[in-house]
Amino acid sequence: SQGLGELIFMNVMISHLANRIWSSSRDFIAVAQEAGAKVKDILESGEDLAFIELNAVNKNINEVVQFLQQPQVNFDVWKIIDAVSELFDKRVGLTELVYGLNKKGSKDRSATETSIKQENMSVRVDYMASKVEDWQERLADQEKFTAHWFVEGRDLVPLLGQYGSSLWDKLISQEDPEKVVREMRATVTAGSARKPNKARDTQNLNSVLPTIFPELSKHADMTGDTNPLNALLDQWGNAIDLDTSSLHMGQRIPMPPPPE
Repeated sequence: SQGLGELIFMNVMISHLANRIWSSSRDFIAVAQEAGAKVKDILESGEDLAFIELNAVNKNINEVVQFLQQPQVNFDVWKIIDAVSELFDKRVGLTELVYGLNKKGSKDRSATETSIKQENMSVRVDYMASKVEDWQERLADQEKFTAHWFVEGRDLVPLLGQYGSSLWDKLISQEDPEKVVREMRATVTAGSARKPNKARDTQNLNSVLPTIFPELSKHADMTGDTNPLNALLDQWGNAIDLDTSSLHMGQRIPMPPPPE
């Protein structure tokens, strides 16, 4: 609900302004009655250069033909919309960092300043992600109760097979509804609602690779087991969207013990 008032205001005002600009862009031409037909024919012809012969030689041309201008849109309206738009961005957390921009005329003086801004920027996002996960848990509880009442084992054969569907009938369908409602809980894995942050994962892996890679390589030299090294390569490849399957190492021959 944050920012809803500002959003409604902007939707109404921008729609009103669009209608107002369209109506004010119409052209109205006032023409003296005696010259009306001639002026109308020439204007509707669409010629770039047209001559209009008027009989009212003793009159000013503006007294015969004149364009009527509608009042222009008050510029203060645009200032108000800009102010409300900026307030809306602040309410919903759409700061310059979210857009990948800096304020006009401003520039971070150090990497520490940028890091602090990015850390503070994630507070609202993390809070909203936790709220979404809480909502998903409550929704899963409702789905669980609905499934107990309406889903039967035969409906789950394509998903669970004969054995799994029979367990559903035995453990879920025949269970006391009181236990299903009050004692069974559905949970959501923490952080499952968030999209993976590739940049953060890459930065974290790059920070530990110089330390952990040599240790895992020593482990492979001593035992021949390269599975931890391959797993580390896969995690690094996932972070940078790179297929590292061709880089997997085979089992090493353990180093012989040093001679006595």
